[in-house]
Amino acid sequence: MHSHEFNGKKYALASGHQTAWGADLIEMIPLAGHESVLDLGCGDGRTTLRLAECVPNGTVLGIDASNGMISAARDRETPNCSFRLMDMRELPYENIFDVVFSNAALHWVTDQSALAHDICRALKPGGLFAAEFAAAENCPEFTNAVRETMCEKQYEEAFAGFVWPWAMPSRTEFADRLRDAGFVSADVQEVSREQVFADADALAAWIDQPCIVPFLEYLKPSLREAFRRQVIARSLARMQQTDGTCLEHFRRLRVFARKDAKEA
Repeated sequence: MHSHEFNGKKYALASGHQTAWGADLIEMIPLAGHESVLDLGCGDGRTTLRLAECVPNGTVLGIDASNGMISAARDRETPNCSFRLMDMRELPYENIFDVVFSNAALHWVTDQSALAHDICRALKPGGLFAAEFAAAENCPEFTNAVRETMCEKQYEEAFAGFVWPWAMPSRTEFADRLRDAGFVSADVQEVSREQVFADADALAAWIDQPCIVPFLEYLKPSLREAFRRQVIARSLARMQQTDGTCLEHFRRLRVFARKDAKEA
């Protein structure tokens, strides 16, 4: 399985809601200010920088598998905040971090059981894993719009071997994965949100970065724009309200899990 490539600059313009949710998650983490923190799937680095501001005597490392994201993130580096091009599915760390954090990224990893083990290994004894990501039934309007478009005759052949890019578990499924990975406590809560996009252009920007990227990769260049336009049109038909705004339903898992403090 390869990593997807994103445009970090365009993502920054279309992901304000996810950045705000990341800020909310940070507020819930009990930080003393000296911790070492790993941010998985750091994207354009805005949330990583906010983390770094909360640990002025600590360090934060943001990793992402997309060159475009890391290129944008590196403009935000500070003395205690750095970024590295790295796939979170290949974490090399052991007993390094006080906190492993992730916002709006873990659903891009399909083998979440292996990832949970890697996260637990990367944490110091007693370390905290804090994350929020997509849960089962997330963004149903976009999902239905893209599935319907994929089934059209001109695209069927291209998507014959398509692998769905996201893993969106239920609360109990992910809690089980954390316990199997060795976490001694696993608080997993489901959070439902209604996201209102200001207009059709705002919805299209969110679809472009990052939602539709994995699908366009399967298509010949000559088919990509037509597919994109059809997905956006179907999404608008499902989401646009009478005042011109567009409504999508987000379902997220909010996770706080502790590694055993006694582990050597």
